[in-house]
Amino acid sequence: MKRLWVSGAPIQRRHALLLAAAGITGCGGGGGSATNFGGLPGTGGTGIYAAGPITGFGSVILKGIKFDDTDASIKLDGQTVTSAALGLGMIASVAGEQIAGQPTLATASSIEVWSIAQGRVTQAASAGAFTLAGMSIQTDPSTMYFDLSGASDLTERRAVKVWGLQTGNGWTATRIEATTGPVITASTGEVVQLRGEDGLYVNGLRIRGASLTLGNWVRVQGVLSQDGEELQVSRTDLLQGDGTTAVGSGLLEIEGYVTSLSNGQFQLGQWRVDVSDMQDPPTGIAVGDHLEISGNYANGVLRAQTVLLDDDTGSKEVEIEARVESYTSRSDFMLRGQRCNADNAAIAHGVSLPLRVGAKVKVVGRIVGEFVVVSQLELA
Repeated sequence: MKRLWVSGAPIQRRHALLLAAAGITGCGGGGGSATNFGGLPGTGGTGIYAAGPITGFGSVILKGIKFDDTDASIKLDGQTVTSAALGLGMIASVAGEQIAGQPTLATASSIEVWSIAQGRVTQAASAGAFTLAGMSIQTDPSTMYFDLSGASDLTERRAVKVWGLQTGNGWTATRIEATTGPVITASTGEVVQLRGEDGLYVNGLRIRGASLTLGNWVRVQGVLSQDGEELQVSRTDLLQGDGTTAVGSGLLEIEGYVTSLSNGQFQLGQWRVDVSDMQDPPTGIAVGDHLEISGNYANGVLRAQTVLLDDDTGSKEVEIEARVESYTSRSDFMLRGQRCNADNAAIAHGVSLPLRVGAKVKVVGRIVGEFVVVSQLELA
């Protein structure tokens, strides 16, 4: 079910798009210094900044917008990579320029991707939820798996990396990968002090070797002690989810889960939203609801003009256009590192496709475990 509240004139043109999804919208380098993305152009510009789960390739696709990544600088957890290192369900932040007259096409100048957690599972999945690096993480039908068949593989001490969105009581995973080699631990959360304890903590882990500021939201990465209680930090990154240094003023759109409510304002992760200016403000909104919001962003607050409630909990549609990397059968072949099953796919134009390694195809489908179950298949 979807419900839409609208106040004032509708936004006719997306001069700036923020699909923040309450995840990490930008991080700084080691030591906690923030990355300043600079300001988005105002309402007369063509710049675009989008952040959210990757839903397709050919170009990098976020929420139906196709970003040409040919000339983009790309970083994954702070390291420079190529586009081939990106995967479905990763939370990406993309800065670029919208193509005139093409609202769903843009050219990316930079792409940043940050995982929210990494390490060994400390509490195995139960009802789709598990614990990793002190974080409570929930899976749902949209969660993408890589080298894992599903939540049942999230057993204690399994080494994994997770991308996800902040919710009211934890995080929801958008992608989970099995990892090999030396185990690095990463955790995302608020810097706090624990009663009766010295030092600073993130998600119950005592932090060593890093200078942190109480109350900041950070991603810390390093080596976990043998007792699992302390993290010797090698990298610290400051979340920019409140937008105070990540973006300037302008018409923005965000998407995410409501994490708190208070007197006409609420939080979507680190984003502060005010609905008090709306002629028809939303009613019945609760912590955990999934919203898409449009409005004017200034001084760290998004003043909403439209609010869309989306409680569709089914798996999400994805699209991949690429050459077949490996082929076992129509029910198991690989595109962009993603396993696909096209057994029941509709074939475009009724033409039988020569599915084999090297064939360039386009698939549209939905995520089911570690597979994209293809509904449409055509030659690209």
